[in-house]
Amino acid sequence: MQQMEVPVRTICMGQAASFSSLLLAAGSPGICYAFPNARIMIQQNFGEAFRQAIDMFIQKNKLDNVRANLYAAYVKETGRERTKYLSPQEAKDFGLIDVVLKPSAD
Repeated sequence: MQQMEVPVRTICMGQAASFSSLLLAAGSPGICYAFPNARIMIQQNFGEAFRQAIDMFIQKNKLDNVRANLYAAYVKETGRERTKYLSPQEAKDFGLIDVVLKPSAD
């Protein structure tokens, strides 16, 4: 998304969890939004636990690399890394989004 020359607007309407929260944060600066009742979760740990020892070792090395890249992307977008469940205002304060959308007055 960041390689595109046109601005990319991201909007969380319901829930953005794990990788989708990174996509939400990776939109163009100033145009990442969430609705007031949205729920956003960034994830610190992930992986499979039930494998044979050598499979677990291989998987761990692969996941360590993926995790390092994922965390680097979160740090680039927010300046922070940690597993958190966030309200839209908390996501804004954290640096994941730019604006909490307000309901329109009819």
